[in-house]
Amino acid sequence: MNNRIRLPDTLIHLYKYYEISSNSFKRQYLKKEDDLILISCFKVQLDEYENYISGLIGIEELEREVQKYHNKTDEYHKRGFIKIGYFDLDDILLISLNREDFGVVHILDVDPIGTSKDDKIINLRKDLMKFLDELKEELIHHNLNQQGIESKNIYKNWNAEYWKI
Repeated sequence: MNNRIRLPDTLIHLYKYYEISSNSFKRQYLKKEDDLILISCFKVQLDEYENYISGLIGIEELEREVQKYHNKTDEYHKRGFIKIGYFDLDDILLISLNREDFGVVHILDVDPIGTSKDDKIINLRKDLMKFLDELKEELIHHNLNQQGIESKNIYKNWNAEYWKI
């Protein structure tokens, strides 16, 4: 019996040609005195869903995830998905290994007060590369406003690590 699990070509190519880790999405910070203020993120917004993607899992974690899928460890594994990334508010980026939507990206919208059976899987109806291509970096105006900072007053010098006022 063959225990090999087939992964989508887009996922294989992504890990083969790029260095992927939990820090895959570079976030921008403003340095104000000794504080670092997060001022940018990559937002995923659907009709009834909004969250910020944190990053993709590294190759070692992907290998563990495939083993968990094989063992049907979590509820989403039993439903034919593996984890490939994280969002800020506990949600998980999934990719389908099901025959009917193989390679399509989904979001596991985790119910913070329920059980895993209460979690909802949202089908994004696009493959991984299209999903990544459509991500846009966005300025977090709320974080600036909380500090009394207007976006027109911030700047970043070439090769500097942080934005300044």
